[in-house]
Amino acid sequence: MNENKTSLFIEWGIGILGYILLFGFSGFVIKFLFNNFISIPFGIHKINVATAIGIDILVSYLVMDSTRTNKKSFREQLIFGYVTALIVLILGWIVLWFL
Repeated sequence: MNENKTSLFIEWGIGILGYILLFGFSGFVIKFLFNNFISIPFGIHKINVATAIGIDILVSYLVMDSTRTNKKSFREQLIFGYVTALIVLILGWIVLWFL
């Protein structure tokens, strides 16, 4: 029984750490895209990573679907978050080449 609690604690710890790193990575992606596509053309001040993380959390909360019917595991949600952020970063980087 003790090993089961330990493995559950480790799984939750990895999940929380993964989400913290995901918010940091998503914040970096938002900062990169905002500073290159919004700040420069419109003359708005650049944002830092902390502000971008705040924007990410706010938008995630606003568009969150509270009536989800398909329940995904923590691991699937975490992988989906990283893959989505990476695809957006790569697409933004490619578009930036042509500006």
